Parts: sequence; C-alpha cells; structure tokens
Amino acid sequence: MTFQSGCEYVLAEHTVSQSEASGLYPFKLMARHYKRKSTDHVTYLRWIRLRIDNVNYKLMNKQLFIGSDVEQTPYYTDHMSIVLRPDNAMILTTDFGLSVEFKGYTASVSLDKAYSGQVTGLCGDCDGDASNDCEGNGDEAIAQCTSAWATGECDPLVPYDGCLENPDNVDQATEYCGILTDDSGPFKVCRDVVDMNELVSACGYDLCVTLPSKALLCDHLDNAARVCNEAGVNVGDWRDLAKVCANKCPAGTIYNSCGNPSPKHALAKQPIVDLTVLTSVNVL
Repeated sequence: MTFQSGCEYVLAEHTVSQSEASGLYPFKLMARHYKRKSTDHVTYLRWIRLRIDNVNYKLMNKQLFIGSDVEQTPYYTDHMSIVLRPDNAMILTTDFGLSVEFKGYTASVSLDKAYSGQVTGLCGDCDGDASNDCEGNGDEAIAQCTSAWATGECDPLVPYDGCLENPDNVDQATEYCGILTDDSGPFKVCRDVVDMNELVSACGYDLCVTLPSKALLCDHLDNAARVCNEAGVNVGDWRDLAKVCANKCPAGTIYNSCGNPSPKHALAKQPIVDLTVLTSVNVL
C-alpha cells in the first residue's frame, strides 16, 4: 500500500479505557511523514513519537526529545530504554512489549502478542491478519484508511503512480530492486520464508520516483534484511554480496548483522507481530 500525504499518523494505540479492561499498558505511537520539497511525490518519515504516562518521547535526526527538550542517549528508565546504535539506528524498547527501530527514513515496530486484537491505528490491530487492517483496494480505499488515522493538518493526498509517471526509470528500478529476488543474490535464502512481493513493489515505487539517487534502495534492502532476520533467516553480510550500501562503522566498532541492539538493557518481551513503516509505503 502506498500513500504520499504529509501528515502525522497514529501507528498503533492502546487507549487508557482499553487498558482498564485489558490490564495492558496504554500507549500511543505516532509517525510524521513530510515532503522535503513541495514538488516531491514521495513523503519521508521525519519522526517517531511515543506518548506514555502523558509524556512525549520523540525520535528525530538521531536525537531523543522528551517534550521539547533534547536528552542524551543512551536513556534509561525502569520501563524503557532508548539508545543510538553506531549505525545511527535509534532503538526504543519498553518492558510492556513495544519496540521501535528508526533508521534513516525507515521505522519498524514490534509489539507483544498480548496486544493482539487490542490495538488500533494505521498499522492495524496486531492480530497477524493483514487482510482486515484496511478494507478495499485502490486510491479511494487508501485515502479512507490513511485519513482515519491522521492527526492535525495534513497535505492533500494526491494519487500518484511513480513508475507510470517516470517510465524512463522503470528498467533501472526493476534491476536494482531485483536484488531481492535474484536467484544468485543474498536474499535467495529468505524467499521461501518471507513474501518478497510487497518489499519489491515498495522498493520499485520509491526508486521510480527518486532515481538517479539510490539512497532509498539501501533503506529498502536494509529493511528486507531485518524482516528476514526476524523470520529466522540470516542473509549475512548482504551489503558485501549485493555490492551496494556499504556499512561504514565508526572507529572501534565492527559490523555484525545479528548483533543485539541493546544488550545492556533488554526490556522487551518476545514480539510476534512486526509492523513496518517505510518512506512511502506502509505494510499493513
């Protein structure tokens, strides 16, 4: 599913009233999409905001904001940790089963299975069935689904087919995103476990719009590697095998595709549902 409206959206929410009945911790997770230029046909993820206990925690530009104040990371409380990894990914982990990874223009959200059917928002109800998260297909259905979870003022939603409008980019976008389905590529080992169709479609859309820049290709491949790893398939050092998106680690660190994002402060329960928000695509 693609949409290009600049807006803040509710990704997932378990309200206080729901919490009184369920006994689960209430929270509200939001994301802001924006256009870097008024003429852009792709919106980018600017920030992720978590509201718990009447406090706003915002992840933006590799920084943590609590309210309007910038706080140093790593940041720890009894119930939450927020760290900035050497690869510039921000990792938010709670003890009630919510975890968020925000890197570049991509965020991934995981939620404990206890919340299955107990949350609402753009990412669905967390019951493992994506088909009931947004009814219908096409531009009208997408507009209705996204507007239902928009907050505040939003840029108008203008239907736009990136590949149809940029036919000269289609072949190159198909070639680059074909890394995900290449029989000799690093993601081959994952194709029997993970449906690559949505990932390829999302990648192709963004590249059709943004080529010759390949910046978003790396975001999409990085996200695919994460999805595969969470499905139990290690694609290894896909950057080296695909010969794109070299991971430059700071001095004194090494790249580990299976590293623990926060070994010092492992709070989260084991999640079973992952909700992914990409630059222009929300996988529901």
